[in-house]
Amino acid sequence: MDLQTSSIVTSLSKTFGPSEKLGSTDFTRGEFSAHKSVSTPVEAGVSANTKRALLISPRYFGYEKDIAEEIRRQGYSLDFLSDRPSDNSFFKAITRLRPESMAQRSTKYYVNAIEDLSRPAYDYIVVIIGEAISGDVLRLLRTQYPNAKMVYYSWDSLKNKPQSVKHLTNYDQCFSFDPDDAKTLGVRYRPLFFVPGFERRHAVDFEYDLSFVGTIHSDRYRLTNQLFSGLPSDSRTYKYLYLQAHWMYWARRLLSDSVNGSQKKEFSFSSLTKAEVQKIFMSSRSVLDIEHPNQSGLTMRTIESVGAETKLVTTNARVREHDFYDPANVMVISRATPTVPADFLKSPYRTVPESIYSRYRLSAWVSELMSKS
Repeated sequence: MDLQTSSIVTSLSKTFGPSEKLGSTDFTRGEFSAHKSVSTPVEAGVSANTKRALLISPRYFGYEKDIAEEIRRQGYSLDFLSDRPSDNSFFKAITRLRPESMAQRSTKYYVNAIEDLSRPAYDYIVVIIGEAISGDVLRLLRTQYPNAKMVYYSWDSLKNKPQSVKHLTNYDQCFSFDPDDAKTLGVRYRPLFFVPGFERRHAVDFEYDLSFVGTIHSDRYRLTNQLFSGLPSDSRTYKYLYLQAHWMYWARRLLSDSVNGSQKKEFSFSSLTKAEVQKIFMSSRSVLDIEHPNQSGLTMRTIESVGAETKLVTTNARVREHDFYDPANVMVISRATPTVPADFLKSPYRTVPESIYSRYRLSAWVSELMSKS
């Protein structure tokens, strides 16, 4: 660490108090710890010419592990940091609603983690969401790793992330999954991806005509109930309505109308594994997607339907603007009166050309974010 960087760290450490121990249960969960290197080679054996990257990302249904694995596959030695000090639902909620109240703890976490990593250099620093990352932390990264290309990606609409918007100028390149962000903020539009487990290039026998797996927010509960109840009686369906914690159900009952008329037993409070979601996808002729009303970007479910060659029923009309859109495969429904014709659920999927299909693979997504241009 050079003198300039050392002085910044010292200044931040004085501001935010004594170091907290990293790797404690406050900061980690499972095998993918908050500051654990996920580099494949033993560090002592890593060549001086090996490309190195730092990934800072939320833990989101294991997608961060898929991204990390693909970055390694593309030839990088990789370190990982969570984009917040804690992954419990209460901390996430407070960070989103009152980020200033968590700023001290978050900055302390990153200062400690960067010191612990003690890397001499990175070629790329990739930040996804970065909701709890302050300007001070970004400037520290820039000072300590002046030759690193710093890349930002948001898989939420940036109008929902005012803290992140404030810091966009700290990055060399910024991407968003939301086309409206590209228009209003000047970032690059880049849709999401599907991981290898969602690839299907052959026909199967389907267990379900329509399935829905998703976190309950906004009007999702009402829409799924309306749509599923209006399907023909012989329709084979599956629903998994997820809430992150029991208290969130009661909070929604008291503070919003998002679960009006519901019973708690309708919801699940443990998330499905990605393998379980993949199994449901592969067993479904079509899947239901309901984007958040404050987003215009295509959800992960939408892109996964491309990979799985599964038909899509969606409330997001912006899907029509994309190269994979085919009315034989995608049905856009109204939020006000959600219905889907029975013949859509029975007709076969029409294969998307490989030149289009391959653009939505995770490998293409990583390559675009970590390109020199």
